[in-house]
Amino acid sequence: MKVSYREITESVPYFDGYNIPLSRFTRACRRAKEIIPPDSERDLTKLLINKLGHRAYYAVEDEPCESIADLIDLLTGAFESPKTIDQYRGKLSIIFLKPQEHVLDYISRVKELRTAIIDLERREKRYLDPYFMSQVDDLTTRSFIDGLPFEYRIQMRTDEKMSHTSAFATAKAISKRKELDKKRESDSRRDIQHRTDYDRSSRQSAPPADQNRSHDYRRESSARQPDLRQVRFSPSNAREPNTRGSYQRQYQNTREPYQNTRNEAQPPPIKTCNYCKKTGHDISECRRREYNNNQRATSQRNSPNPSGNGKTSPGYDANPTRNQKTTRPINSISSKEIENETKTLQTLE
Repeated sequence: MKVSYREITESVPYFDGYNIPLSRFTRACRRAKEIIPPDSERDLTKLLINKLGHRAYYAVEDEPCESIADLIDLLTGAFESPKTIDQYRGKLSIIFLKPQEHVLDYISRVKELRTAIIDLERREKRYLDPYFMSQVDDLTTRSFIDGLPFEYRIQMRTDEKMSHTSAFATAKAISKRKELDKKRESDSRRDIQHRTDYDRSSRQSAPPADQNRSHDYRRESSARQPDLRQVRFSPSNAREPNTRGSYQRQYQNTREPYQNTRNEAQPPPIKTCNYCKKTGHDISECRRREYNNNQRATSQRNSPNPSGNGKTSPGYDANPTRNQKTTRPINSISSKEIENETKTLQTLE
């Protein structure tokens, strides 16, 4: 696949010495070098110089720059503080993953120190010894693993010899699993919170259970209780005589259904007569009351007319309906009738 120089230079960011870190620009230059064939490195270097501006361009202007390595050395000498290989080794040996830092940022810092050690060795000796490179790679792998948290180190196979690239790939996979676990935990926590809020809102919107039972009881009572107006003023009840017993029976008929709904589990009440004050019957079944009523009706029929011979007194009309109010006659009871009534009651009892 052929790649044009324009596409390669577009992948390298603009650098003026302060807008981005120098390590970012140098790494982009190395990636561009790996794309082109070796005989085209000089042309690529001239094109990358055009990606510099201000003081970065002043640092390489009129300087011999035939390769990417020369370009990186000039920029490093101008914008990086001078350090020795031992200083870079010391920083690499104590590097660690900072709190709340992503593992990719940690890997990038480790790579920058490794690259700085290799570039400094190349500038000093003008070549790279394979043994030196193996030592740098071992130091990079060991320092990178030691700087990881315990939960990373326990999942990495430190007993086997591992290259720095394999250690980087393993750390990326562990970090990805941790992110997935954290996402599942947050989703489950959000579901639990949503379920809790839904249950709370449903409990607040629903009426209390006691109130529901009271409404149900009222509906059942109203369904069982008959209409008092229909019972009291029905035509069949209107034909009954307006006696105390008939009113008592009507009252009992209208009250019994409602009392049964409230006292279903209670024993039936004991009847007590309001006339003779005895238990076992009510006033409508009282024999003493019936006997007294019969005796009173008989005495009223046998009693003489209070007007005597039927003649009207002077000043009054024979028909007193207009001039006089109708009054209930007073029934006189003799002592003999009282004795007969008492004997009859004793016989009945």
